[in-house]
Amino acid sequence: MKSEAYLDSMDRVLNKITWKKMLIFGQIFNDHKKKECGSCRRSTSMLQPVAFGGARLKLAAAYRKTYYSRRNLSLEADISYGFRNRDEWDIITGKKI
Repeated sequence: MKSEAYLDSMDRVLNKITWKKMLIFGQIFNDHKKKECGSCRRSTSMLQPVAFGGARLKLAAAYRKTYYSRRNLSLEADISYGFRNRDEWDIITGKKI
């Protein structure tokens, strides 16, 4: 089992917002005490200039929580807007295991 100080330091490293994480890897938000984790996609993948029907702006995020009974709650959202057709696609999925 990992120590509390180690887990807190890992959360600080993961939750720190940097340009490198936002542009290349995507941002993760973690809270080991609440057993929650959230993430956002990298900003370089938000704009899709060559897509069927023209350029699209795509935003995606995810959230996951593990309960003490080891059951999981997982939510994912994917929102996309097309500039040429002025349409939007929304996909929101959730699972409780």
